[in-house]
Amino acid sequence: MADAGLFFVALVPPPEIQGPVAAIRGLFAERYGSCHAQRSPPHVTLKAPFHWPKDLQEPQPLSALSYCLRELGREFAPFSVGLNGFGSFPPRVIYVKVERSEALAQLQQALVQGLRSQFGLPVDRDEQSFVPHMTVAFKDLTAQNYALAWPEFQSRALSLSFLATELVLLRHDGQRWQVQAGYGLDG
Repeated sequence: MADAGLFFVALVPPPEIQGPVAAIRGLFAERYGSCHAQRSPPHVTLKAPFHWPKDLQEPQPLSALSYCLRELGREFAPFSVGLNGFGSFPPRVIYVKVERSEALAQLQQALVQGLRSQFGLPVDRDEQSFVPHMTVAFKDLTAQNYALAWPEFQSRALSLSFLATELVLLRHDGQRWQVQAGYGLDG
């Protein structure tokens, strides 16, 4: 089966929140040589990257995914997302902490379970034990640089919030993640 691309579903904050998070990512690139996080807009992943079939003769063309996301968005009202401080997944990931909320947890669970039941997309381990976060350094952050950066960020203050108003489908273009489409939360 041919592959039309790699996708994931996320909450993407407005530009006034993306700016400060992008600046932190830039600091990680400059000081610690970790620039992989800059290949996508700042976001909170709800459904981890997955492949979608290319052949439109398949029973689930991309339009079916769009329809599913649009319908799911109609079931949820916009909600506030708080960003508060930093966390990590040692030894390579540092992120902005996303405050847990019932609305966020319910949306994430409905999304991954809906995509599993409708399209057979697997639910990965991280999606089962959802820890909402906004990554600022990972993958190319060496263990040595993590050990240098984490003491600086573990108690660093950061407090931002935004209104989540849409599910965003992102597609990998071979170099970076691009916004494919947004599906309003208007339940």
